[in-house]
Amino acid sequence: MRKISGVLPYFLFVAVVTAFYMHFTFSYMKYFDIGVNDGMRLMDVFLTRAPAAIFSQVAALFFLDKFVSRHLNQWRIPLNFVASFVVVCIVFWGFSIYSQGVAREGGFIQFLGYYFLGLEPGRIPSG
Repeated sequence: MRKISGVLPYFLFVAVVTAFYMHFTFSYMKYFDIGVNDGMRLMDVFLTRAPAAIFSQVAALFFLDKFVSRHLNQWRIPLNFVASFVVVCIVFWGFSIYSQGVAREGGFIQFLGYYFLGLEPGRIPSG
């Protein structure tokens, strides 16, 4: 029981980060018109990008926990959470280099405004 309670926070965090990664990646692909249609985008996300993110997170957490985190007991959980998030960012960056898509004015920064603030391309926020 002790082993399961020790792994549960990592499992939940990996699940939450992966769900965010999948939604963010699908929005990125749709914004930059990567893929033929939404069905192909979803297949790309579910069959290649999400498994790569999950595998990378599990491998990074395993090796970090085995070689680094167990020596830093008080920083173990925060360090593993940061490592998981950084690995997902690296996987996203690697796939974004792989599939360029249609260039848009403003690029990735404007996409962040579109994703987090709901700004449509070419619109300026009011107030």
